[in-house]
Amino acid sequence: MNKEPIVKAIILYDDFKRLSEKQKESILNNDCEQIEFLISIKNEIYENLSAEEKKELEGFKRTEVTPLKVEVVMAEKLFELPPRIEIKEIKQSFKEKHLKPHCPKNIINRNFNTKKKGGR
Repeated sequence: MNKEPIVKAIILYDDFKRLSEKQKESILNNDCEQIEFLISIKNEIYENLSAEEKKELEGFKRTEVTPLKVEVVMAEKLFELPPRIEIKEIKQSFKEKHLKPHCPKNIINRNFNTKKKGGR
C-alpha cells in the first residue's frame, strides 16, 4: 500500500502557538498515516525564533506555503430572519411611575352616592 500521505494539513504558525501541549502531542503522534500536518512559517521568521520556540517545532515539518482560505458561501437560505427590533426603556419620574389612572366613582350604579351621610 502507498505510504505517502493523501491529505496535507497546513497550520499557520500563529495558530500553532495557541495550541495546548496535549493538542500538539496528539498532532505529532497521529495514528493515521494518510494525514500529514505541516506548519506554515516563513524562513526569515524561523531564523529569528528563539531556541525554545524552535524546540517546540521539533518533529513537525515546515513549509512556506500559506494555507488556502476558502470563503464560505451560503448556497441557499432556508428562511429569512425578521429585522431586529430594539426595545428602548423609557425612564419615568417617580411621580409618573406611581400615578394612578383617573376612574369615575359612579361606574357601576349611577344612583349610588359614596359620600357618608350622618355622623358617628
